Amino acid sequence: MRNKKLLVVIAFFFIIFFAIIYSSKVEAARVLYFKFNKDNEYRERRNFIADLSFNNNNGRTQRGWARWDANGGPEGDGAYNFDGTDDRITVQDSNTLSANTTGQLTISMWVKFMGTEFVGEGSHKDYIHFLGKSNNGNNEYVFRQYNSSNDEGRGNRISFYLFNLNGGLGAGSYFQEPIIIGEWMHIVGVANGTHVQVWKNGVLKDADTYSGYNIRPENGEAPLNLGTSDGNSHFRGSIDELKIYDRALTFSEIRGLSEGRDVGG
Repeated sequence: MRNKKLLVVIAFFFIIFFAIIYSSKVEAARVLYFKFNKDNEYRERRNFIADLSFNNNNGRTQRGWARWDANGGPEGDGAYNFDGTDDRITVQDSNTLSANTTGQLTISMWVKFMGTEFVGEGSHKDYIHFLGKSNNGNNEYVFRQYNSSNDEGRGNRISFYLFNLNGGLGAGSYFQEPIIIGEWMHIVGVANGTHVQVWKNGVLKDADTYSGYNIRPENGEAPLNLGTSDGNSHFRGSIDELKIYDRALTFSEIRGLSEGRDVGG
């Protein structure tokens, strides 16, 4: 009986030990976290958003001052609104935000679209970027929204693209479903070393290979922008709870984020 109790105690401590190790690895994997609650503890203000992963990937509002909504977000505790004209939040370039630093990257956020009819960019002027780390000669990744009336059969398509630095065709995964104006959705883009994935509300919607587009991710020098990618188009809507990880999250972790559970803290 005594030996049995000892084994139970040892097993318990092993479980606690490995849980702590796993938690620390996940925490280390998170390289950016914007809660968007304008927390005084971190000296957040209208034009400064603190990186709560403590990797110093802080954000600053630019141009038209993306507006903080105290009651925004799926939990009603704060989010940033973008007017579709010139609003953006900028994070200076950092190696931690590039997919090739560790070979993997996951970007998770809550997004509310407030427009589906717009004139955007591209040869058909039919898409905008609502987040991206990409500009001339420094193309890495973008999230893209197509308008509802484009003539390419891509109405309301939401895509996550990974590029070579010099641009060209990217490896892009997408979902194409009705967009309900004013409704929050959880969107995740994953680059896992061989495939690009896009998830909506905890469900994997699409996956595409790097090799199909000869994509070899490299570390560029573009900043990370929210509300746009390079200033050629602008997003109208809101973004909340942006989290970036330097690894590919698992199915259960992504589902957990979509259900409001935290990963990495």
